[in-house]
Amino acid sequence: MQGQVQCRALDVPAGACVADALAAAGWSAGLVPASVAVGVYGVRVEPSQMLFDGDRVELYHALPTDPKERRRHRAGRLRP
Repeated sequence: MQGQVQCRALDVPAGACVADALAAAGWSAGLVPASVAVGVYGVRVEPSQMLFDGDRVELYHALPTDPKERRRHRAGRLRP
């Protein structure tokens, strides 16, 4: 799933939380790895976070390498 984007429009009842939306999308707690964080519009939140109309729930995978280290490595290779 890493590197892929999946979009689903869901209707959840008023007062639903992130965990409810994940369940409605077919993600049970056992299917979401511990290394995956959840957020709403780019802000990391807990699964118990309440949702508002129009919120976008996102799953974030861990980066394979630190971006700063990758830049340093590339910069070191490019130096004469």
